[in-house]
Amino acid sequence: MEKVANDCVVDGCSCNVEVVGSRCSMPLEKRNLDLLEKINTGLKNNEMPTLDHYLDFGGSDAADITRAGIPCIDELGLTGGPVHVLDEYIYTNSLKECVKKLVAIVPAL
Repeated sequence: MEKVANDCVVDGCSCNVEVVGSRCSMPLEKRNLDLLEKINTGLKNNEMPTLDHYLDFGGSDAADITRAGIPCIDELGLTGGPVHVLDEYIYTNSLKECVKKLVAIVPAL
């Protein structure tokens, strides 16, 4: 953020960064990878697309849950955008797919 703030492109303008709060990013934990494997088994067994593993280093409730020692995956929610802002939205038709995924993975857990 400071790099972006310091890269002024308009003469006479400036930007300051002030940290007013923070959240830890999602740690890469074996227990989460093991949970992802179980989830993907359930999805495969039901001929559904599997989830990919990725790190985006964002803070989330899933990161807090993982740090508490509980396996957690942060990609089973609804489809929508932009995340965690005033104009955030969901596609209501993604609710059906979300429920299908959850029903498919429960037996694999």
